[in-house]
Amino acid sequence: MMSEKESFWRECVFLWYESGLSARQFCRREGLGYQSFLSWKRRFHESADTFVELADSVSSGLILSCGDITLGVNTNLSSQDLAEVILSLHQASQLC
Repeated sequence: MMSEKESFWRECVFLWYESGLSARQFCRREGLGYQSFLSWKRRFHESADTFVELADSVSSGLILSCGDITLGVNTNLSSQDLAEVILSLHQASQLC
């Protein structure tokens, strides 16, 4: 189970990635500590070999692709779970 703090920073890293801003610009805009952000971003990148386990099977879902990796996910995921899946997919594709 992910801590509240880890969940917060994972969401921040995902939102930064989607923003298209530099990390410094994003942190300034969101009022985040730049060094803390970089530390969490690095931590998530280093643990990119982990995965998010989804209990539901994908019967009606969407297909996410990033690099050489394609993943089917259920459409009734919470926004936080979907953000974790997308971030993990992105991180995993960078390692391939």
